[in-house]
Amino acid sequence: MHWRLAILALFLIGCSETSDGGFEPYMPPPAESPYVDVPYLQEFNHTSNEVEPGIGALVSVLIPPAGLTGFETPTQTTPRGLVTVEIDTADPDLVGAAFYSGGLVLAGPSSLYFYEAGSLNPVAAPAGLVITGLQGGADRVYLLTDQGLGRTEGSTAITWPTGGAPVTTALEEGSTLFIGGADFVSAYPVPGDGAADWTLDPGVGAAAGLVANVTLPRQLDLVVVGQDGVAGISEQNTVTVDEFAAGRVPLDRPAAAARASDGGFIVATAGGAYRIMERGIGPEWRVYNQERWLPHEDVRAVVTDPAVTDGPIYFATAGGLATVTAERMTLEEKLEAFVERVVLRHDRDGAVAASRLSVKGDLSTNIPWDSDNDGGWTCYWVLSECFRYRVTGDMEAKAHFDKSLERMLSFQTLTGTEHFLARAVIRKDGCRLDDCDDPDDGEWFTSPDGEWWVKGDTSNYEVTSRMLMMAHAYDLCADEEQRESIRAQVDAVMGGMVYNG
Repeated sequence: MHWRLAILALFLIGCSETSDGGFEPYMPPPAESPYVDVPYLQEFNHTSNEVEPGIGALVSVLIPPAGLTGFETPTQTTPRGLVTVEIDTADPDLVGAAFYSGGLVLAGPSSLYFYEAGSLNPVAAPAGLVITGLQGGADRVYLLTDQGLGRTEGSTAITWPTGGAPVTTALEEGSTLFIGGADFVSAYPVPGDGAADWTLDPGVGAAAGLVANVTLPRQLDLVVVGQDGVAGISEQNTVTVDEFAAGRVPLDRPAAAARASDGGFIVATAGGAYRIMERGIGPEWRVYNQERWLPHEDVRAVVTDPAVTDGPIYFATAGGLATVTAERMTLEEKLEAFVERVVLRHDRDGAVAASRLSVKGDLSTNIPWDSDNDGGWTCYWVLSECFRYRVTGDMEAKAHFDKSLERMLSFQTLTGTEHFLARAVIRKDGCRLDDCDDPDDGEWFTSPDGEWWVKGDTSNYEVTSRMLMMAHAYDLCADEEQRESIRAQVDAVMGGMVYNG
């Protein structure tokens, strides 16, 4: 069969005959339940230290309690103290920090430091006692130590523990104080004196964080984040939670946990951070990793205000502060940022491909870069802007479609052949790439007009993406002149493939 008849036969499979004997493309019927673009939660990453640039590694990050003045939100603590005041150079690094209604307390392994009148006033712990961390309460700060739980209401009111089991985490929730250790979780009346109301072993090893009154992934009185897993507790019993099963919790080596405003919880770990979320498809784990979300994967602490809906989340990491903010937006609103960044940093004469930064994180140092996938990526951009134009009538989308369709057509015309498609093209005039004089990452040639570098080692997926794009472009967005160019190019490319085997 003649190759044109073969292509026509394939084309007609998706077409129907019109009353005048012609054919028109098959169009699917309208969806019975079309998607409605409703607002959803979109998070944004801020990996630089936005409060005090250059602080470096952090031990903790805190939100000052209401009514307590003189502190930044968030308040960052480094291993040596606060931004404006540090502990004595002979003292070991800090291990924790906590606010209470009366002020701020920092802790080293053998000392407490009370921030008073702009200075850190140390109080030595009893000989032999090791402080491992702090946990803030409403009117006091709890001391996590190797000899049990202590507390302080200020530099003159400290209750040191003696001879108890090591405590690794604590949480004051209303009138109840939860305490966690190597193999137990207990509940006491605040402030923790007397006998426990209950004690159990949740089976997740040493507790690193406790979160009360969780509603995600289900209603739970308490979530215990341990070194060997995550457990849920209801009515003083450990309960089975599918999302907490072995192999489903995304990260290990937890360091701390905090309740989120949506009723879920967030966990800081030595390998990143994660949280449980519900975004319309059931509970799911979300992971915050290094580079995109965090300046360092070692996350020591996390804090957010659960009373503020979709409020910022602050992570204290070994590389500084990370902030995650959130906004309710539609997909159409989200699209604006992607279109903007493609136009500003990924558009190279209509071809859409990679963008490289000469200086990490500095968008002003952007250089649009060629890749082996220029044709494929540009085809998807042409399609997306074609679809956006048909749905919204936005002439900006049509302009992007026109510009990049012209460039895609040039991927064939600039080869100087009748049917071959280039993998990528680079305009010589104004080229900013590292190999503009003589590209060497593949088979490059000069176009017949001498103005372009043309990459020749084209793969089959460059052709398939081209055919996919041109079919939809022809049917939905192309004007008659563009259609004629598309028809000529499809005829030439497919004909060349058939005639040349």
